[in-house]
Amino acid sequence: MSASVSPADNVTHAGSKGKQPVDPLREPRRSIRRRPFESTLASHDPHLPHEKWYKRAEAPRNLAFAAPYPSSGVVLTQPSRWRDWLIPGPIALGRGQFWYLLIGQSLIAAVISGAINFGVACATYNHYDPAVTPIYFWKWFPVPLAGDMGVTIIVQQIFSMIITSTLVHNDLSKGPVAPLRRPWPPLMHLPATPNAQGSWLGVRIKSDVKEGETLYMGKAERSGLVGRYGWWLMRSMFMGSERNDLLAPGITYRQRFERLLWTAFQGFCICLATWWWYWPISIAILAPIYAGRNIAGGFIPALIKLIYGAVLSLLTNPIMALLAMGAESSVRRGYPELEIWRPFGGEEDYDAWLAEQGLTPADVEIGPGGIARRVKVGGEAGGASQTAQFQEVETTTAPSQAQAAPALGVSTASSRTLAASAAPTPGTKTNGAVSPKTIEEGQGAHD
Repeated sequence: MSASVSPADNVTHAGSKGKQPVDPLREPRRSIRRRPFESTLASHDPHLPHEKWYKRAEAPRNLAFAAPYPSSGVVLTQPSRWRDWLIPGPIALGRGQFWYLLIGQSLIAAVISGAINFGVACATYNHYDPAVTPIYFWKWFPVPLAGDMGVTIIVQQIFSMIITSTLVHNDLSKGPVAPLRRPWPPLMHLPATPNAQGSWLGVRIKSDVKEGETLYMGKAERSGLVGRYGWWLMRSMFMGSERNDLLAPGITYRQRFERLLWTAFQGFCICLATWWWYWPISIAILAPIYAGRNIAGGFIPALIKLIYGAVLSLLTNPIMALLAMGAESSVRRGYPELEIWRPFGGEEDYDAWLAEQGLTPADVEIGPGGIARRVKVGGEAGGASQTAQFQEVETTTAPSQAQAAPALGVSTASSRTLAASAAPTPGTKTNGAVSPKTIEEGQGAHD
């Protein structure tokens, strides 16, 4: 059991001035600050500035590409059920979640995307003289509007994924929004690393896997090379993760650039899932109207691109935000008590989390759905003495080394492998007790 942290030490960011977070057990769980180990990833990047440039290429990689957390990479033995695809919130988590998605990540995002597309279209089409250089819907010279619409889907979703996921991950740690109550979409039965011996593209590199051991591959356990990479790609590209957090503190510029590349490629993969139906439907609507008209010199292309980009953002941007809110790392930071984490250092991690939040195991109990809540005192959840320490106050005190909660081990391969999905020994499965059935919705959520 970890030692508790005094209320004065329970600050949003160590060493920085800010409001002390509200009760961390209150739903929705906003203001859950970053874990201590999240700020140590830079120390595992051997490509440090003081190294000679010709020596950097020889430095061994200590973390996988885009610097995943040491606690990431949980692989379930049971596939998800249809009900697991229901979004665990935001309505169940309170009105704040709903309005954050509806206004911030839907309407405002649609206005911004539409305005950008309108401006680009004006700059592209309006300077052509319709009498000299006519522009038609399908004609390739000088600019085909139909082709422009196809490219817009790709470019817009790549940039949207980079911007949206980064901002939502930042909001998750600063307080405006809380994570979902379980990882979503439910793809954690797929491999987190494409090779059972470890890979720099997954969450575990080869040096993390002990000799004679292999990583558990979930659904791809009996698949060949193509199957393993295919299932891994599906999980990696259609689930959010800390690798999308470009503003995270404690990472190097190289790790940040790797996260940028990772997120951009993820946005490209997401656009492949929308391009095949959004572009044909749009063309089917517009082609009969504008196929034979000269659209140069007017605002028709700009208005088309405005509506086209706004609707695309309205449909896809909330999904990108939900990927960040339902990322494995986001859910584990907010709900470390879930049964799903237990085979992967979950109990020790939960004790450390309680200490970081200024709580002790005696202050909490596990309620419906495996969600921790305050111990009921006198018929009400929590007593005055328990909740007083979470009143919002200004503080500049940083946790001392003696009081700071222990971080998850990230300095050794053995500690990183603790959270890895190691392959079971013959006749057993290391995570056989975990299935999506253990993650159910909590009850009685309030704003």
